[in-house]
Amino acid sequence: MKKVGIVGCGNLGSALLKGIRTQYPELNIIASKRNHTFEHKLANDPNTVFTTDNEFLLANSEIVIIALKPFNVLDFLASHKGSIDNQKHTLISVV
Repeated sequence: MKKVGIVGCGNLGSALLKGIRTQYPELNIIASKRNHTFEHKLANDPNTVFTTDNEFLLANSEIVIIALKPFNVLDFLASHKGSIDNQKHTLISVV
């Protein structure tokens, strides 16, 4: 099964994470947020990893859901263009 990364685990990203986890409980998911100062109901889920390191997320995910605010997307893509591989990654933007 493919590994999923969610970039931007704020309100929208967290809702996506919860929905994906409900439908696919065994799926490996990496969720990132700028800071780790949040508590998430899935924090103890062994198939969910929370990180602030988007490079780690990109290196370990095949499907990448970009759940950032619209004004942050281009900066994210520009700063991680060397880590995004069009042969490996499927990018999904929810912006």
